[in-house]
Amino acid sequence: MTKIAGASAALKEREDEEQQKLAARSAVNWKANLDKQRKQLDYSDIFDEDVGQDEGLWVWEIENFYPSLVDEAFHGQFYDADAYLVLKATKELSGSIRHEIYYWLGEKATLDKGMCAAVHAVGLRNHLNASCRTIREEMNDESEEFLDLFGGEEIVYIEGARTTTGFFTVEKPVHITRLYRASVNGTAVEMEPVPVAIESLDPRYCFLLDAGDTLWIWSGTKARITVANKARLFAERLNKRDRKGHAAIETCKDPKVPEEFWIAFCGSPNRPEEAIVEHVPENFVPERKRLYQVNIGMGFLELPQVDLPKGVAKQELLNTKCVYILDCTSDIFLWTGKKANRLLKMAGQKMVTELHEMIERPDYTQVSRETEVSPSVCL
Repeated sequence: MTKIAGASAALKEREDEEQQKLAARSAVNWKANLDKQRKQLDYSDIFDEDVGQDEGLWVWEIENFYPSLVDEAFHGQFYDADAYLVLKATKELSGSIRHEIYYWLGEKATLDKGMCAAVHAVGLRNHLNASCRTIREEMNDESEEFLDLFGGEEIVYIEGARTTTGFFTVEKPVHITRLYRASVNGTAVEMEPVPVAIESLDPRYCFLLDAGDTLWIWSGTKARITVANKARLFAERLNKRDRKGHAAIETCKDPKVPEEFWIAFCGSPNRPEEAIVEHVPENFVPERKRLYQVNIGMGFLELPQVDLPKGVAKQELLNTKCVYILDCTSDIFLWTGKKANRLLKMAGQKMVTELHEMIERPDYTQVSRETEVSPSVCL
């Protein structure tokens, strides 16, 4: 069990300091600025005429008191010190347009940005003559409906705030190529992460190379076709659920391996000179899994271990009001229930970071943040 003394007290102290800073601000602030210009605002000058008139998703960040449109390529990425305005327009069967309007607040966003987002959300609603209400969303406590706007995927938090000049831009996260060794456990297939290296390949096994746009199923010369079929089924689920069907699935069997596989595997179309040999022990057992539940005690955080019947982690062990960490050594998953409170979510973020650094792990270890609404296939 892990304890972090004074966590609750530190959080309270931080909130008090923030309130003191706000109280010390000069009288000429965001409120004075908005009060001065509220009657002068013409939202037709702020929002393009096609906004909300047809189906689509629009995101604005609050910059210098006003909404600034965010490029579609960066939808789903939010700075934790900024505030955003989000509009979703859906065409009904009747042909009318239904609007959903949200304003999202980062946990480090200043009060002026938050209030501007709220004011402009109402202004957008009035501009569209929409009948919906404006919905407040907070970082680490987003609703299921809000997450669904971005395909149900885990949204990306970025530390800091964008500058008003826009000099700093953010690109979509770069995909990290991963290699998994397929092992059959009863009727299920277990995908064990291994280094992306020729030394990892074994002629008796099937491997899944996740290259992002393409999922490769590589079978060794002695690999069973039944295992290859199970690995392909896993790849199909991964593509459908996590890649929204955008990835291609390719299958190859050694030694007839196309150049495209080796390019994705090692960056060169040529097959590596090293021989592919049997090296996985006959008594190999997949890494042991440990499930922890994140709890908040009296002034400290707790991480009790949850018993896994027969060593198998099942979804029915998870409570929608709780936060859990599944430690698979080379993979760590932070699972957040949709009814978990904000403090518990924040505690989970802190604990998964500490657990990751607590023991020595492979270089290819990844921490995945999962939601009850849309868990990944790997989880």
